[in-house]
Amino acid sequence: MAKRVAIVGAGVSGLASIKCCLEEGLEPTCFERSDDLGGLWRFTEHVEEGRASLYRSVVSNSCKEMSCYSDFPFPEDYPNYVPNSQFLEYLKMYANRFNLLKHIQFKTKVCSVTKCPDFTVTGQWEVVTQHEGKQGSDIFDAVMVCTGFLTDPYLPLDSFPGINTFKGQYFHSRQYKYPNIFKDKRVLVIGMGNSGTDIAVEASHLAEKVFLSTTGGAWVISRVFDSGYPWDMVFTTRFQNMFRNSLPTPIVNWLLARKMNSWFHHANYGLVPEDRFHSGPTWIRCTQATTEGTQLPTECHFSQDWHLLPGQGESPRMRKGREGGGRASHTGHRHISSLPMFLFRTQLREPVLNDELPGRIITGKVLIKPSIKEVKENSVVFNNTPKEEPIDIIVFATGYTFAFPFLDESVVKVENGQASLYKYIFPAHLPKPTLAVIGLIKPLGSIIPTGETQARWVVRVLKGINKLPPQSVMIEEVNARKENKPSGFGLCYCKALQADYITYIDELLTYINAKPNLFSMLLTDPRLGLTIFFGPSTPYQFRLTGPGKWEGARNAILTQWDRTFKVTKTRSVQESPSPFASLLKLLSLLALLMAIFLIFL
Repeated sequence: MAKRVAIVGAGVSGLASIKCCLEEGLEPTCFERSDDLGGLWRFTEHVEEGRASLYRSVVSNSCKEMSCYSDFPFPEDYPNYVPNSQFLEYLKMYANRFNLLKHIQFKTKVCSVTKCPDFTVTGQWEVVTQHEGKQGSDIFDAVMVCTGFLTDPYLPLDSFPGINTFKGQYFHSRQYKYPNIFKDKRVLVIGMGNSGTDIAVEASHLAEKVFLSTTGGAWVISRVFDSGYPWDMVFTTRFQNMFRNSLPTPIVNWLLARKMNSWFHHANYGLVPEDRFHSGPTWIRCTQATTEGTQLPTECHFSQDWHLLPGQGESPRMRKGREGGGRASHTGHRHISSLPMFLFRTQLREPVLNDELPGRIITGKVLIKPSIKEVKENSVVFNNTPKEEPIDIIVFATGYTFAFPFLDESVVKVENGQASLYKYIFPAHLPKPTLAVIGLIKPLGSIIPTGETQARWVVRVLKGINKLPPQSVMIEEVNARKENKPSGFGLCYCKALQADYITYIDELLTYINAKPNLFSMLLTDPRLGLTIFFGPSTPYQFRLTGPGKWEGARNAILTQWDRTFKVTKTRSVQESPSPFASLLKLLSLLALLMAIFLIFL
């Protein structure tokens, strides 16, 4: 049984891992290379090597009720979507509440993690660290890697002909901190992920003109969803998830498109995802990089699921490789086969969260443009538009690669934007399951409760309470996931690291006997059962039963909407009662009962 556990990184997943180790009686030691905890959520004026970097205005994309630790709600007076400074304060509250700080060694870089000579027997690891210029090493029974995947910027300059002649300023979005650098400038942002869209919107308040370049487009949604509710509290429910997963994928995508267009018609704004229903042949090129949704040919670097249509956004060199049925590459990248594959392109394109973009577009402050054909000394030429546009600053919001420089490739090897990890956690080939990667996943939900649930399972595996299946079974599952074969139902989570949030967490909770029994709950505590099934899938549900059960979970679930509206309803208002209110409530109750009957029939 593992006893001493090394944890790499003191961000949101690292803090949860420390706590989970303590709950199971293990001895964690967390190594954090910076001088404070918080990881991504700690803003600094300057970019720090090996750390995620954020800009001053970053606000969470997942609301506080959905993105908290499962037994530690955000303070009631926090806004529903939390600015980075308050998010950091929340993480510090969490660390202080559970006495985690004494287990963290700050300003300590992990240089290497290697298997001990007797690893096949002991499963132990030698961890070499560096603190204030001095190296040290120690032996640990297990290692939990919590370094995230937003530290190494991906800057594909070779994909932009003429960039070396550009006389203006260009940089990766990782370097961005404040919008004042854009004052009275003509700005081009390349890449339409969350960061690229945020930067374009911020720049539009100061810049002379802002262009946002994308080939793939994206669905754009607001944090303020139906009837003013937080978007993820409406979208992420067990009922909605079950309903979506019971429908064929094309129907789900059609319904999703209708929903996305209910705010504004994306095609009229040049934003509609171009590949949402395509079912013809696709051409795939991929490298190890990960991006937030940038343009082609850059987009073909995201993972093995970025598709390049023949003739669309190709360089002549790539077209030559495609037409020859052979190998195509950009200068500086390894050669990768570019053979045709026939797929139904119904993969989930992660939506972009931005409350202002449509307003900036309709007022002419942001102009949506296609991919870049050529960069000149003081201008750019977009594909399908012969006019040159003068540009002063180019921001590459082209995403990130990720790697584990302290681990040998024989332990964890990153290929095509993913690693061979069982359940996105355990290296499937290791004879001893004593190394785990926490938080290397992209669920359509908050990473905090996801990483926390991963850690809860991992510590029980390390302790020997839970067992992993045989290596052959794990390797088979990992290989099947890499093939990315869609089931044909529900949303298609086919891109690297994507996962169905509720399904994935329920699976992990099942392993530790902590998944709530909804059917039993409907009989014994129907109010709670109905709230869990039809209401938002908040993390408190993960603490109702099993190891780590939290006595406050039930009350937290039943009062989640009270906390949500407490910070928005800051003025008392008198609502006139409708004569039909009682009738509507009765009909709603009957509809709920009918739905439950049909579900469990």
